Amino acid sequence: MTEQELEELLHHATRGDVASQYRLGNMYRQGVDVPQDDNEAMRWYRLAAEQGDALAQLSLGLMYIDCSLERQNYKEAGRLIRKAAKQGEAKAQYILGMMYEQGKGVTQHYGMAAEWYHKAANQDYADAQFSFGKIHEQGRGLKQDLVQAHLWFNLAASHGHREAVQARDAMTSTLTAAQVSQSQDLALNWKPVTDGKK
Repeated sequence: MTEQELEELLHHATRGDVASQYRLGNMYRQGVDVPQDDNEAMRWYRLAAEQGDALAQLSLGLMYIDCSLERQNYKEAGRLIRKAAKQGEAKAQYILGMMYEQGKGVTQHYGMAAEWYHKAANQDYADAQFSFGKIHEQGRGLKQDLVQAHLWFNLAASHGHREAVQARDAMTSTLTAAQVSQSQDLALNWKPVTDGKK
């Protein structure tokens, strides 16, 4: 990026352009065309997040989880990630599901974990499909359902998710042939849902 392009980007960002603010946040976070600076990244993400940008909300929330211990803030991360999840952002829905499952930034609640994993899994997000399969397998937050577990492992495995491949293959040996056939039929007829909004 030329100096003039950077100045133009800064100009748009300071005038409130959300896309420019989010892009600057990414640039400072990764140190691309500007010195790496988490404070600047958070500043630009925050400006875009306050305008309702789901990706900026997610990125800022992740920074509150990933940053140094003195600035780590799971509660604020949960607040921001929930906003992005409610806008249908699949990765945010998946991370919010993990937060509920682990009780980080929110009160531990397996039912809520299952709900958010399901929303992201329905958008064909492989990590969420695997996690939703585990929830079904273990019967946490939902009634145990091994056919559904196999289905979601199978869907995640179709994306090359290694843990899902292993879980699906291990489960196949414990299910009846009829159960495996039922799960495979469900997988063949499954269609992603593009609107994961709450």
